[in-house]
Amino acid sequence: MSKKIKQTSKNKRFYRMQATTKNTAEIYIYDQVVTAGWEWGAEQSAVTFQEDLARLGDEVETIHLHINSPGGAVFEGITIANLLKAHDAKVIAYIDGLAASIASVIAVCADEVIMGEGTFFMIHHPWLFTWGDANALRKDADMLDKVSSQMQALYLAKTGEKCSSERLVEMLDEETWLTATEALELGFVDSIVETSQVAASVNDIAFARFKNIPEALKQSGEPKAEPLQPKATPADSSKNLLKAKIKIMKEGT
Repeated sequence: MSKKIKQTSKNKRFYRMQATTKNTAEIYIYDQVVTAGWEWGAEQSAVTFQEDLARLGDEVETIHLHINSPGGAVFEGITIANLLKAHDAKVIAYIDGLAASIASVIAVCADEVIMGEGTFFMIHHPWLFTWGDANALRKDADMLDKVSSQMQALYLAKTGEKCSSERLVEMLDEETWLTATEALELGFVDSIVETSQVAASVNDIAFARFKNIPEALKQSGEPKAEPLQPKATPADSSKNLLKAKIKIMKEGT
């Protein structure tokens, strides 16, 4: 019997997490990564993510991480990435629609990254809303430089020799949107799988801060995605996974 972390309309979260078998689990990050209380009074944070991850138990050997997110709160995202990186289970990330901004950092911290055809991977430097005098702004700028350096280290740990640090900085400077083929060539992902449709679309509010959105994504409506199908393993049958996916998508968050 699957073990689902209880989530109600009063504690809506940007992720859904469920153990699908004794040894496997699925996590869906299908919204903006936010901090608790940041919007809608929601109970959304890396803290709740860690608590739910711990509730999955010690017997989980494989985590299937599905991503369709425009990014969000940088420190929350980095914390989630490190939690998954430190987990004993093998984490397989599936980019079902879009992995943008901090969501792309979460993706590359998985042990394996699979990207669907027609999906996108976007990287840029971190930014923030701030105010204050010149000294305060300089302090914030220095902090952003440090965060960017941390993000670069995580990207380069994934890409290896396929992407130099100089090339990475150029892409971060330009806010670079990569197709699945481009992301594979640069080492951000490990493989590409076929999908039945282009899985992501752009929400005007969520993407207002981005400047280089590809034409293929300039559609109205919420981001949508069709979950990529994990490969079956002895302890993780495709039949059970399909049933679990259908249940999750029906229940929603």
